[in-house]
Amino acid sequence: MFKKILIFIVSAVFMINATACTMLLDTTNKYLSALNNTQNADSLQSKTECTVNIDLSKTNQETKKKLEKFKDITINMDETVDRKNQKEESNIFLSAGDIITTSKTYVDGDKIFMKLGDKYIQLYPDKEFEKKADIEKYVKDYEELYDGMAVIWKESVQNEILSSQGNSVEHTPDGDIKVTQLSLELTDDKAKNILSKLTDIVSKNESVKKMAAENTAKFFEGKATEAEVNKNVDQWFKDLSENTNKAKEKFSLEKLKLTAKIDKDSYIIDETLEGTLVIKYEGEIRVNFNVHTSRWNINNEQVKVNIPQIKKEDLVDMKSFDKKSLEHFKQISDMFENK
Repeated sequence: MFKKILIFIVSAVFMINATACTMLLDTTNKYLSALNNTQNADSLQSKTECTVNIDLSKTNQETKKKLEKFKDITINMDETVDRKNQKEESNIFLSAGDIITTSKTYVDGDKIFMKLGDKYIQLYPDKEFEKKADIEKYVKDYEELYDGMAVIWKESVQNEILSSQGNSVEHTPDGDIKVTQLSLELTDDKAKNILSKLTDIVSKNESVKKMAAENTAKFFEGKATEAEVNKNVDQWFKDLSENTNKAKEKFSLEKLKLTAKIDKDSYIIDETLEGTLVIKYEGEIRVNFNVHTSRWNINNEQVKVNIPQIKKEDLVDMKSFDKKSLEHFKQISDMFENK
């Protein structure tokens, strides 16, 4: 049960972070224009800082003991994007209890590399797919998932009131910039309705199911057959929407507010998503989260992505990567069980 709580907390924050950029669609022409401009910029640099604090003061001692190590979670990501040349670089830092990890990812055309120590792994190389059609289906499924999430946000918040908080001066790497600040707050009922719709489309996405089955099979390798794993994963996805609706009685969203700052060129240069989630379990667990993204050098031709020269001898195979990933996951799992 404790693992489910942790997974729920982290997954919820990541889902909110991933979909924050699609919020407020169709609420005002100003925001919609700025959103479109920002998402289609040829180049930009950004920094995202996500913090999660778990308040355990109103729960029992056993729960405190289990969750104490994970009461403060930090995720930072620095990103440089050059869409004209199809190049991207991202640096990610994660801190959760005694677990501290960093990673670097490079996109060079249709190739994606992740740095592991002094070595690299090529993610989703062509040889992993039997046919070109497999790649196309994989991409199509995830595009449909992203588009579906965008539609849900649009339909859910289009009648919400977007408040203007006037003009101010923002201190950025580009200097002091005059911005227009807009914000939106969603109620608990509205947020739960959105969550139900999101889990519904996730449960029906075949590529998400396939990836979940593959990762689960690797974790339980030697302990369960492929057929058993596939059956259990398939059942989990079938029950996802129903279980989400049942879980809604166990939590409430006290706050969910998005604040966006738009510059004179109609780019979103600063966004903050903040909220408080209350989980009713052996008392009360309060999860406070804040996701802050700042952007600069938008559509600046001087933005360059420095991708290292990666030779064949610098690469490790996917099996080695999977082994390291599972070892790391089990380390976190053991910590959570206080072994």
